[in-house]
Amino acid sequence: MSVLKLHVKVFRFETNKDYNPAYESYFLEYQEDQYLLDLLKQLKGVSYNENIALKINQIAVFEDAKVSDLVAFFSKEWVLDPLSKRYALKDLMIDE
Repeated sequence: MSVLKLHVKVFRFETNKDYNPAYESYFLEYQEDQYLLDLLKQLKGVSYNENIALKINQIAVFEDAKVSDLVAFFSKEWVLDPLSKRYALKDLMIDE
């Protein structure tokens, strides 16, 4: 299986420290049999809940989605956001 590449911009924000959110760019490698959660684990220092949805390019998706299906739908340029920026605690984590 070949290794493929993906460009991801990730929402970064910490409620106790930041006034405005920002986006940080990452170039990630993936294989077609991986899931979104596998990809999130490559984002060192980015906080997220393992059992929750997030947004890719403004569309909600779940962590158990296959990366190959997401690439087929969204292409290889993604913007990752929490489900609600208003309730973001840190990065992709929200106040449940």
